[in-house]
Amino acid sequence: MRCSRGLHQRRRARVGAGFGLLELLISLAVLTILASAAVQPAQQMLRARSVDHAVEGMVSALARARAEAMARAEVVTVCPRDPQAGDAAAVCANSLEWSAGWLVFVDRAQRGRLEPNDLLLQAIQPPPHPPRVLATLRRISFMPTGISLNAASHIDFVPEGSDPAAPDVVGARRACVNKPGRLRLLSRVLPCAGSV
Repeated sequence: MRCSRGLHQRRRARVGAGFGLLELLISLAVLTILASAAVQPAQQMLRARSVDHAVEGMVSALARARAEAMARAEVVTVCPRDPQAGDAAAVCANSLEWSAGWLVFVDRAQRGRLEPNDLLLQAIQPPPHPPRVLATLRRISFMPTGISLNAASHIDFVPEGSDPAAPDVVGARRACVNKPGRLRLLSRVLPCAGSV
């Protein structure tokens, strides 16, 4: 009796030790589902962070342009970088698309484009996974009084891969600049009028 009981206990111990093929496949399926569910929120988080980074860069550039205009008693302009000119070149694009970054410069000729006599103050490169940055103006210039030479404008920041024409893009932001040069950040679905 004693021998058969020991043999039976050894068999039971062998059966319960380790995973079978079925358990392994189920575990892998659950792990795959959990991993794929985590990828989309992680991508959305990266895109949202990229939008935040671009918004912070624009806010900083506009504040610097306004402050430099008042400190230097000269016109200072912010314009979109021309992506065709390459990363090292400081050339303004004649476009409403600001996604390639932007330039801040003392605009001595007051033409709204960077020329040889102008002084480049700052060149902002786009962040990784750059958002679409679309403005209502091709440049924003500040007079020595700090007032914008341009009409009131807004700049939209749309996460990479999203449709900029869609009004309700998750994570999109809008920067509104009024004539006195004040800036306000809003959700993209809100209009700038009366908000600054």
